[in-house]
Amino acid sequence: ELVAIDSGPGMADLALSSADGHSTTGTLGIGLGAIARQSSWFDGYSLPGRGTVLTVQVWDGPVPGPDWAGALARPITGEQVSGDGYAVRVVDGRRQVLVCDGLGHGPLAAAATGAALAAFRAAPAGSPSTVVQHLHRAMSHTRGAALAVAEPDPVSGLLRYAGLGNIAAMIVAAGERRRGLVSLPGIAGHQRPSVREYDYPFPAGATLVMHSDGVTDRWDLADYPGLAGRAPLLAAATLLRDAGIRRDDACVLVARAEP
Repeated sequence: ELVAIDSGPGMADLALSSADGHSTTGTLGIGLGAIARQSSWFDGYSLPGRGTVLTVQVWDGPVPGPDWAGALARPITGEQVSGDGYAVRVVDGRRQVLVCDGLGHGPLAAAATGAALAAFRAAPAGSPSTVVQHLHRAMSHTRGAALAVAEPDPVSGLLRYAGLGNIAAMIVAAGERRRGLVSLPGIAGHQRPSVREYDYPFPAGATLVMHSDGVTDRWDLADYPGLAGRAPLLAAATLLRDAGIRRDDACVLVARAEP
């Protein structure tokens, strides 16, 4: 899986720019078309004056169905590893996502987040609050982290959520103001108050956006026409480009009730 991001002049019509032979600078005009032909899955989003994001997957077998969640993380400028991370899982029919921000930066922060991701993937099926408690116990040997677990349920039309520390999470639905989700103070692995789980309406077509404090909250999906209905990875990468800050690790996750 490859993600390419720029903050260049952007393209008014990405489909036209992907057509072989089309060029605005006198080149052969075959670059984007060649990428698409060599990919199992290819998607992109571009706005004039904002830049372009391209996402590519190459599979050695049949391409899986559309993803219901996607995310991207990057380290603070000058660092090789990121203390921010994410994981996605489906266990016993329950779709769950995790965003984790290990305390500080560098290898020790990355180790804390790595422990959380491993414990999340291996955890037995359970509610978000149960999973958060499991992660807290599994991270006692690390410096700790802020983290949150969300479970979108398309059958009930609800999103279940539990978090510790400053992981931001919002539900964005058409025609409504985005709704912030509640996380409790604490440090997973060290300082844990009673974990509480909250249920929120999550109608068809709604989008969940979760991010670490390396991403500002000064973003609005309405500023990106059509992005809310595109692949979650593409949306996450676009928000990370525009709202991420370089003086901290950063992570954005986007999930939907249905692919």
